[in-house]
Amino acid sequence: MGMPESVEYVKKQAVRVTPAAVKALLLKLPLMKVEFTQISAPGSPHLFDQLEFLAGLLEDFAEGVDDQIPYVVVAEAAFVLLYVHKHVDLLAGEMRSEVHSDDTAIVLAVLNSRQAELAAYASRHKIPWQGLTPKP
Repeated sequence: MGMPESVEYVKKQAVRVTPAAVKALLLKLPLMKVEFTQISAPGSPHLFDQLEFLAGLLEDFAEGVDDQIPYVVVAEAAFVLLYVHKHVDLLAGEMRSEVHSDDTAIVLAVLNSRQAELAAYASRHKIPWQGLTPKP
């Protein structure tokens, strides 16, 4: 899946993310973050950090720490986390890196298409933004 297709796919799927879905995701997030540490993606060395960043954004929004995050960005981040989580569940221990190339494409779709909003969030929270996205 190329970048334009990935961006379009995320946008189409994120419209289905409701506040109730975000609340349910928040309950699963601690376990999901542990699962993400088990991802082996040598071709995407920043995948774990990118997922952690999106998880942190979701938590900060939900906890009221940052109310400047547009809900569409929250919805897209939530979709990405659920998408990757489903891949981890499907693989059940077989962490093949080629499978994670789709995960990487989906994560990068959000990081690149929402760069302004995400960079502003990172700046507000003193999170290093550079290094989360590969240089074009």
